[in-house]
Amino acid sequence: MARPELYGALAAAILQDATIRWGLPAPDGHRHFTFAAACDVLVSLGVAEAVDTYGSDYDASVYRQYRLAVDGNKTAAVVAERASSGAFDMPPIDEVLAAWLACAFSSSW
Repeated sequence: MARPELYGALAAAILQDATIRWGLPAPDGHRHFTFAAACDVLVSLGVAEAVDTYGSDYDASVYRQYRLAVDGNKTAAVVAERASSGAFDMPPIDEVLAAWLACAFSSSW
């Protein structure tokens, strides 16, 4: 397993890039797929929540909204603590890194 500090640093970087590019929490489900992938990684790391909302009677769409589950300033520390405790099932570090790279270098504004 990767060092817990690396998980924390990548989680904070994903949060920062997602917030700068698309705004977090996401106000609606109409977001770039890179944003959704980055937020799904934050959910798997335990620092964000995903909530599905449904359209009106005329719109049967399902929209996924994301919101932080912890104070954004504490993201790195929370994720590092979760990773070091061993009590949580952490995603592979290469998936976390790939999500950050996709988010950081996405050209979609």
